[in-house]
Amino acid sequence: MLTIAALSPALDLTYTVASLQVGKINRTENLVGVAGGKALNCARAAHELGAEVQVVALLGGSTGRMIADQLRGAALELEVVSSPEQTRTCVSIAATADGQLTELYQQSMPANAQQAQEILHTTKRRLTGLAPGGWVACSGSVPAGLGTEMLPSLRRLAHDQQQRFAVDSYGPAMRSVINDSPGPDLIKINRSEAAQLLEMSAATELPDLAAQLAATSATVIITDGAAGAYARAADGSGWRVPPPTRRGQYSVGSGDSFMGGLLWSLDTGADLPEALRWAAACGMANAAEPGAARFSRATAAEFAAQIEVARA
Repeated sequence: MLTIAALSPALDLTYTVASLQVGKINRTENLVGVAGGKALNCARAAHELGAEVQVVALLGGSTGRMIADQLRGAALELEVVSSPEQTRTCVSIAATADGQLTELYQQSMPANAQQAQEILHTTKRRLTGLAPGGWVACSGSVPAGLGTEMLPSLRRLAHDQQQRFAVDSYGPAMRSVINDSPGPDLIKINRSEAAQLLEMSAATELPDLAAQLAATSATVIITDGAAGAYARAADGSGWRVPPPTRRGQYSVGSGDSFMGGLLWSLDTGADLPEALRWAAACGMANAAEPGAARFSRATAAEFAAQIEVARA
């Protein structure tokens, strides 16, 4: 079972245009709207692969209701923590002529200490009675007002309920959870975020960045965009994920789909190399069509067959 804490959801709108003309009227060829934000993209990707997924999401206003309806319509198990604030909307504009993607991201809605406690209380209730060894995951930013203790609190809650904890975040919130003891069971982070977190050069080799983070987490995965990814397992072994064999235009949500595929595979009992193969395949499948995490399992399986994760 995967339990996803969605602290900063969004309605993700992707517009397709022939060519983006700045300062002029642009006629869209297509519009795709999905329940998004990193955590919901991750949840939807894992669900598409067949994972049992339950989501605790902070949602508010008419946009929040629209997102909740869409998730429930897709048979995702959802529990809403209500906010008086309108859930944000994020916009991507894909230009088919040159393959450029322009992104406009609204900041996460603010939250408060009461909502922080409701998120923790609801998550604990959803975890009570689950079989040990599942995953609690949190991806994306932590809204202002929830504080830097939110991720460590979720990690402690997961471990108290005999669940593993995975995190994909950045900045002070990420620093707080990796400095907590014990740290997360799995960290996923991109190269630039890892370098900033460690106060190292972005040109630092991925194995060196991962080695530094390994002191804080059992498994560390650092993604590097079109260059692939590097993973350091709990036993100290390193694994290299190759660059994608096919590069799609719609990159929004590819990292989140990577996380969803990874957690689904690990939850089935796969070893890290096999989980990385599926993770990379989900990232590729996501980029092939507009709207985050809307790919099919069949497409992900097709790409997975083309990927070889090698010892590094």
